[in-house]
Amino acid sequence: MTNRILNQTQLLFISTGNKLFPAAVMLLLLLLLGPKPVSAQNQYTTNYISNASLSIDTLTFNLKKPRAKTGQREVLPFRFQDGNELAEIRLTLRNMRNISEVKILSSPEFEIVEEPFNFNDDYFRLKIRFKDLVKSEFPSLSFAIWTLDGKEIIQEIELLPYTETRIELADYNYEPRELFVGEERVFELLSNHTQNIRPMELWQESDGLYYRITKKDAKLFLHVLPQDLKKQQLSFRLKTFKPNLISDLQEFQTNPLNLSFIVKKSRLAFLSTDRKDVTQTEDSSVKGIEIQIQNHPNLRLQKTYRLEAQEEQGGALVAELFTKALLGNNRVLCQLRVYSKHNASQGYLYIKDGDKAVFITNFSISSNATLHKVSILRRGRNWTTNLTVNPGEEVEVRFEGEELQKAEYQFEGLYKSSIDSLVKSANVQTARLKIPMDINRSEIEIYDRGKPTGRSLKIKEYQRPRDFDFVSIEYDEYNRLPLDRIEKPIFYNKSVRDVILYFDTQALDANGLLFGKQYLELDVRVLGSQGQLIELAKIDEFVVCPDETSPRYFNYEKQDCSGTSINLNNHLGLKTYRLEEWSRIEINIKHKRDRYAESIYQKKVILYLSKKSSFDIDVSFPAGLLVKRFGEEDIGGLGGVSIAAIAQFKFYKPGTIGKLRPYRIGVGSIALNAFNLSDDNQDRDLGLITLLSLHPLDKPGRKLSLPIYFGWGYLIKDETFFVMLGPGIRVSI
Repeated sequence: MTNRILNQTQLLFISTGNKLFPAAVMLLLLLLLGPKPVSAQNQYTTNYISNASLSIDTLTFNLKKPRAKTGQREVLPFRFQDGNELAEIRLTLRNMRNISEVKILSSPEFEIVEEPFNFNDDYFRLKIRFKDLVKSEFPSLSFAIWTLDGKEIIQEIELLPYTETRIELADYNYEPRELFVGEERVFELLSNHTQNIRPMELWQESDGLYYRITKKDAKLFLHVLPQDLKKQQLSFRLKTFKPNLISDLQEFQTNPLNLSFIVKKSRLAFLSTDRKDVTQTEDSSVKGIEIQIQNHPNLRLQKTYRLEAQEEQGGALVAELFTKALLGNNRVLCQLRVYSKHNASQGYLYIKDGDKAVFITNFSISSNATLHKVSILRRGRNWTTNLTVNPGEEVEVRFEGEELQKAEYQFEGLYKSSIDSLVKSANVQTARLKIPMDINRSEIEIYDRGKPTGRSLKIKEYQRPRDFDFVSIEYDEYNRLPLDRIEKPIFYNKSVRDVILYFDTQALDANGLLFGKQYLELDVRVLGSQGQLIELAKIDEFVVCPDETSPRYFNYEKQDCSGTSINLNNHLGLKTYRLEEWSRIEINIKHKRDRYAESIYQKKVILYLSKKSSFDIDVSFPAGLLVKRFGEEDIGGLGGVSIAAIAQFKFYKPGTIGKLRPYRIGVGSIALNAFNLSDDNQDRDLGLITLLSLHPLDKPGRKLSLPIYFGWGYLIKDETFFVMLGPGIRVSI
């Protein structure tokens, strides 16, 4: 825009009074006084991803539309069928021309089929194949992005896979279905995504009808146990691992299944009990367990009945039932002694008087919950038995064992609002935990119904390397720069009194992100103007600790905390204020490798002690000079070799390292024809002169140069002023 305006105004003039001014002058004033352009610092952003799309078959899903949220996080939703789809991803980045390379980071949730490829600086395309999306807990795509200046940025796109999961009964042609009181019946359920359905191992009650959902060999089964003689209606929806996405709402359940049953009377009288599951313990066969059983006119008090799993004679003894007293709720209080296990789904328990079956009942007899294994899962990771967690972290905890449907696990120090139960079955329980940011204990004990399990989650403070946005360098009282914004050498044309590194301890644990203590090492090299090493200093370990604004401040060990600043002069023998011009200070700061498991950060800062000009005494030998004396009409002939001693100023090119401009200016004296020793030499004279010299061929390290001299001054012998012009010889030693 500016170039176009300049081109149009080059031939235009604006009249002001009797004077004409170029329009470009006015335009320049407008540019100087107008709005300032936005600095590169204000344009700095950590969000490099402008847009992303994910295509599966003929469907394409865009990062910008639609959008979904999981908690406070925005995610990219997409629909899948079998969970192992091939997906094409197109990634659009901000300022694509400033991006040199993009890599997708590997993950156990997918395999990389095609690496990112740059299409004409419009977008990057890549292909991946997912691995069982149903089992993928926290799917995401992580990219490493390199800019042209060598900076590496890690960006992440969180994914939300969804699919429509439906269920129906396998024997859908039979309606209504017949059931018998106290008799458990099992139906097979069909689903288009069996692996996406969470089983319901515990019995659920619905108006006198008990039901539960089990999974075996990738098949689903509905268990129904009626209690009352009437027509029963059953309606339920099953929870799923992956949601059905309805608009912006996530629904983690299947379609509703509505069933009707006709309940008939069994051949033997069924007596229901108040407990559907009895736990077999060491004392259960001696002291017994109190239960209540439904009363019946033929049920006698103060009598011991035998419980077997078969109606025929000679069955194995499962339990003994002693009827103690009649209760007011038409139930009988009994003492139950348990001798072996029984699963209610395997059939009835027959109440026998001797060898004759007189009633039937049903309940499960099982042992206490036995915990074999505890493991945790983090986003983007695999399950691990390392039970170490970090404050503020969200993890899933999985319990594996036997009879776990009886267990109720609690986590010491965590509120119920921080625990989300996901799966509860006979062999597995899973819960999602949110570890409080300010938790004040070193471990979280795990209890089962108030009893310790001997397992615990260990609290470990975050110790992650943070980019050097919390470090700044100060080389005078008016200049303090953040290290992460320094991308080129610093030129400073004054004496450097001190070089101090400041550490912002408030930024380490801020905005809900914890990084913990930063373990740093520092190398400092001081070099002279010719690149020679002057001094070398090293700080092997410097520990920066978060300050009291951190929610974890009181939990950090502070014995090794080093402070909030480093003055380099405290570690250098030759102080910075004694360094000569064009010396340079190289500061290399990085995290200690042995303190971190992930990639560390490293930064190098170079500070040059630059000068705009310098002053020295120069002795040179002008030769073949043309000298014009004032008062004489002619210019004298070419003179011989002269000698000049000049106190002169040299000027450096801005933005270069010690490179001089090709001209110098100074004052001094010159002896004209000083090396012509003949007696008739009339041109020999001594003059005081102001001298301008041009050095077009002068280069660093060159011993011999041929400058051109122009000067004016006063000749002492001839008592007249003069000007001179001519070449010379300059020799550097």
